[in-house]
Amino acid sequence: MDNAWNPWNQAALATGRWPSPVTRSRLLQQIPLADVLAFTVHVLESRDVMLGQRIEIASDQLTADQAASVITTLLGRPVQVAEPRPAQVNPLSAWLEHTGPAVDITALRDRYPHIGWHTFTDWAATQNWHPLLHPEHPHSPRQRSPHPDHRAFRRS
Repeated sequence: MDNAWNPWNQAALATGRWPSPVTRSRLLQQIPLADVLAFTVHVLESRDVMLGQRIEIASDQLTADQAASVITTLLGRPVQVAEPRPAQVNPLSAWLEHTGPAVDITALRDRYPHIGWHTFTDWAATQNWHPLLHPEHPHSPRQRSPHPDHRAFRRS
């Protein structure tokens, strides 16, 4: 989820569009950095149980259209999807479009409820969307400063 703020997405964000590595209707499994960190802490604290296991993680799945709808609701103004241009599709985007991860998110949430998994909507509610409201603002995505909610990870 936090990939939205990567430099290669800045042009789309600066014009008020939601960047997507896949077509607008393709489900994309995602996870915010906070959930990756929480799961990492769990693995480190449960080393004996977790050693040797390979567990794929994701905390939500939605289409780019659904993500743009969430952002539209938060901003109170329309946000369109910026789909990848065919000439710009890289191997990762092609894999995400045609295969993608297949994490059983419900089972993962049931097995590790203490992680405190975030939905896209949960994550989006904690982000600084001010640059999308005012692209000319000094902290627009082109000059984005760290978000005030990106505090050191703390486990609840």
